[in-house]
Amino acid sequence: MRKLLLLFFVVSTISIAQTYKSGWALGFSAISPRLMGDTPAEALDFGGGFTINYDFDEANTIRLRSHYLMFTSMPSKFTNNTYAGGIDYLRKLVYCGDIHIFLGVGGSALAFDNKNSGNVRDDLIIGEFGAHIWFGATYQMDSDLYFKAEMGNTTISTDKFDGTRAAGNGGLFGGSLDSYITLDFGILYYVDRGEESDICNLPSGSMKPSGSSQPVQANIDYDRIEDIVKRNVNNEASIDYNRIGDVVKRSVNEAFADNKTPLLKNIEESRANWVLIGINFESGASTIPGEAYPILANAAQILLTNPEIRVEIQGHTDNVGSASTNLQLSRTRAEMAKAYLVSKGVAANRITTAGFGDTRPIADNKSEQGRKLNRRIEFKVLNK
Repeated sequence: MRKLLLLFFVVSTISIAQTYKSGWALGFSAISPRLMGDTPAEALDFGGGFTINYDFDEANTIRLRSHYLMFTSMPSKFTNNTYAGGIDYLRKLVYCGDIHIFLGVGGSALAFDNKNSGNVRDDLIIGEFGAHIWFGATYQMDSDLYFKAEMGNTTISTDKFDGTRAAGNGGLFGGSLDSYITLDFGILYYVDRGEESDICNLPSGSMKPSGSSQPVQANIDYDRIEDIVKRNVNNEASIDYNRIGDVVKRSVNEAFADNKTPLLKNIEESRANWVLIGINFESGASTIPGEAYPILANAAQILLTNPEIRVEIQGHTDNVGSASTNLQLSRTRAEMAKAYLVSKGVAANRITTAGFGDTRPIADNKSEQGRKLNRRIEFKVLNK
């Protein structure tokens, strides 16, 4: 058992599967039921089931279910053949990775046929109801195929289910009602998928923008970064490299001593601007691009390592759009960067923000490469 639990843990932590925003799936299962009523149950009974699942987001599922169960009791030779159809709500507690763990509740309508009953007449009974609770897990074997295992408890709205009327504990409905438990093993096959979800791909420290219910999509596009660098390096005429180099030299140490985060020099005197190279916004946008998170995370580490430093985050834009629009956009970009740093543990009172619109370009706005570099944020180091 310990080896099985260890294998479950290892697989669940190292294997990361794609998550989807919605999907339709068909399920087939073998079921082992056991009576929990007034009649001694046989050690092993059997049944089978079919389900239609609809995932309406990453964590929530509605399931239509039908199943057949056969119960037996010895030595009375009592048998119960049950047919049921119902609906369940499932809530995934874990949905990032190959293994999904869920809880569920539901209800069903039943028809059952008793034979060799005790003090209840043998008859086909239609129209009783069952209340269910579920706990289970699925394991992804292929892109659309899952193995599933779940355990359930069902309370029936009658005391006739096990063929014997007697006082009992009653389960969910209370009184003397009958109940049974099930072990369910089977497969779940997705016949249709919605859009891929990035909810499980966010790096540590990522956040949701203000006013948005959706998390920032923070996949790092390394090909895009490489393309930007190549295009900028090959277009020397549009970029003031001397000015960029001067700003960087005035802002950070020239060496990485002892493999530590570089410290800022001459804080009291320099009041220098610290340019975060690589943080360039989309035109007209204030959302922090995914590839910028590692850069901001490093900036947060510098500030946490040097608690005496206070900074002003300055937002900038290109010259596309009106001056008033660009001024507000630059302020919003600075506020977004501050919100991220605060979420990483930097005290809010150490950070102020300002926006300068398109009034302080560092590159030529006549080219796309230049405009991209101008859509930036800078850190101005303030006196203590």
